[in-house]
Amino acid sequence: MSVTISAIAIIVALILFFILCYNGIGVIPCSILCAAVVALTTEEGLFGTLLGTFMGTTGNYVANMFLPFVFGGMFAALMTATGSSEIIGRFLVDHFGTRFAPYAIMVAVMLLALGGVSAFPFIIAPLAFSVLKAADLPRQIGAVIMVGTYSLVGYLIPGATNTANVIASNNYGTTLYAGAPMGIVCFLIGVTLVVIYIEFMIRTYRKNGIGYTPSPTEIKTEERGENEYPHFVMAVLPIFIVFVLTMILQLGFGWASTQAVITSLFVGTVFLYVFNWKRIHEKNKFDPITKGMMNAMVPLANTAIIVGFAGVVTATSAYEAMVNKLLSINANPYVTVVISVAVICALCADAIGGVSTFAATLGQTFLGMGVNPQALHRLTLATATTFDSMPHNGSLNVTMQVMGLTHKEVYKHVCVVQIVIPLIYTIVALIMAIAFY
Repeated sequence: MSVTISAIAIIVALILFFILCYNGIGVIPCSILCAAVVALTTEEGLFGTLLGTFMGTTGNYVANMFLPFVFGGMFAALMTATGSSEIIGRFLVDHFGTRFAPYAIMVAVMLLALGGVSAFPFIIAPLAFSVLKAADLPRQIGAVIMVGTYSLVGYLIPGATNTANVIASNNYGTTLYAGAPMGIVCFLIGVTLVVIYIEFMIRTYRKNGIGYTPSPTEIKTEERGENEYPHFVMAVLPIFIVFVLTMILQLGFGWASTQAVITSLFVGTVFLYVFNWKRIHEKNKFDPITKGMMNAMVPLANTAIIVGFAGVVTATSAYEAMVNKLLSINANPYVTVVISVAVICALCADAIGGVSTFAATLGQTFLGMGVNPQALHRLTLATATTFDSMPHNGSLNVTMQVMGLTHKEVYKHVCVVQIVIPLIYTIVALIMAIAFY
């Protein structure tokens, strides 16, 4: 198939995906249909691509992420079953007031992002539900805080153990702290703009009288007396354990992020059981584990299928032609880096996949041009957070599903904090790279 036809198919598929999701069609049928549209233009043909690339990419994602998802679901369910999430939410609202309590969600996400906890939506969701319910704010606020904050810390803060930061470090011969001044400046710009937009959302929802509504993903628990809740410190400690242990295992012992996260979530779950056994009201004390793991299956399946669709896109001749075209751009190398990373991440609909692809295919070429490795490292990560948040972005869909939201309910807000704001600080990073490196 020609590159032109392949490119048209990709554009049509992306538009179709967005329209269908916005009209309430589930991401699984959307992904299969859109993957089929693109597959018609590949060398392997419809069934060859669907049964090969599509299912292979989907299966690989499940194989790599099954345990982080189910362990994350397990931990989150037990935080709810023990009353820990509720007491944290009530404490934050009582001490910070309904006005500022939502930002406690932001701080919690920041800590988990620093520790490279990729399963953060499952951990944060119960806390977010409790805080938002107490503050009478819609779940959209929580989802936007979650997706807007994680990338700010994981991709911009020097030393964060995010997978993308590790990939860039390994490929460019830098450390996790590379391009620190660029990262810090971009983070400060990003977090300021995200807070401003969250304030706008809160004021708008308050003005329109829109408050909290229960999520279909919330795990229902029985009413409990005041003396049946854990102390605030004991409620927070499991999250702190997951955060600290993940960092220790990655930075201190060199563990892979997935192994570190699984181990940390398991230890956190054991801690919850040991110190809250009597607070679990279920007749079978281990029911929360089963419920939590089962609740993680739908987000896992949805995300895996979406990643499969992205895999089909990257298997087209248009994708290959685009990568080759990027190498021929006659401009300042740093400008070319920004354009290249943004395009690749948009096609992959995944920041980590985009960083990995760019670093492996074009990274060494730019280093050979004399580009500063420190600047290249941080500029790559900053740019990766721009157009990766397409409607079929995997991590974005996990957060939406865990929070019980659809594209129609929240995606327009996500575009602001995940595309518009990152574009602003990426331009600043580009200017710094050209001026100081």
